[in-house]
Amino acid sequence: MSKVNLDIEFTKKNLAEINAHKKMFGIPEHIGDMSETDYRVSVMNEAFFWIDHGERLRSQFSGEIYAVKQWQVDIMIEQLEQLKTQLPK
Repeated sequence: MSKVNLDIEFTKKNLAEINAHKKMFGIPEHIGDMSETDYRVSVMNEAFFWIDHGERLRSQFSGEIYAVKQWQVDIMIEQLEQLKTQLPK
């Protein structure tokens, strides 16, 4: 299989996984279509992040570890606060 075909298959697989994740948590195709309440419920239901049995903050979708210490989360929150100013209200 050519590299282009492999890239296409990888992309299709990723899109299928993303759609399955969104469906599992009731997230619409466009996250901007969610109401504040629905978004809050998704966050509270750990659609984006969760703490695993080893007390690590992980991505719900990829499983990637984002933080293992509270100070790391504090730094992430600081960055999110800065990024927030760049988004529309």
